Amino acid sequence: MPRLDRRRRWIIRGVTALAVTAAAAWGVDASGWIDVHDIVVVGVDRQDPAAIVAASGIPNGPSMLRFSSSRAARRVDALPLIDRAQVARVDPNTVRITVAERQPVLVAVAGRQQVLIDRAGNIIDEGVIDTLPTVMLSNAPPLVGGHVTDSAALANAFAVWHGLSGSLRSAVMRYVAQSADSLTLFLERGPRGELEIRFGRAERIDEKVRAIGVVLADVGDTDVAVLDVRAPSTPALVVP
Repeated sequence: MPRLDRRRRWIIRGVTALAVTAAAAWGVDASGWIDVHDIVVVGVDRQDPAAIVAASGIPNGPSMLRFSSSRAARRVDALPLIDRAQVARVDPNTVRITVAERQPVLVAVAGRQQVLIDRAGNIIDEGVIDTLPTVMLSNAPPLVGGHVTDSAALANAFAVWHGLSGSLRSAVMRYVAQSADSLTLFLERGPRGELEIRFGRAERIDEKVRAIGVVLADVGDTDVAVLDVRAPSTPALVVP
């Protein structure tokens, strides 16, 4: 019997403590002392900070107790231009959203439609950056939020871009992707102008890259208009 009484006392004390804690939390919540007054966005470059705040789902006013920072971060992560986001309270009235944006590495163009592509193949934004290599498409590129795999021609060009060696990749400023089977690279050769490289499908990429390197080493300063490496074991040259 005494043991049962002790258990009852513990239960009563626990319930009382919870009630006191809940009442205190309600009092703080109702007081407005920890209402959200400021949402600070850090790390943006291309993305509109207002869009990040809107995506987070954290409105100004409600108490800090009424939103989930992890849920808000997941909502911001869902924006095509955002790679990752962190949401944290920095003082009783301020929330800070820290983001890292996806960085564009390619531009896909079809007529007036221009989209930016990141290293993972995500379509992250509209627009063009003059210093980035361009993939010229016959058909419209995927929409923002999509992926290069939404277009067979773009997916083929992206796979080739990904597979090129560093020095060769940096020298190619334009890819013409008419289909999944047809890809042409335009290689900048300084005073000698552009070299057209008929690359074809994104297969046997290492062999094709080696063939390009061997042929360019052999021709030296000779003017070459076209290099066809679609059959890398027998590359073909066209001299103007």
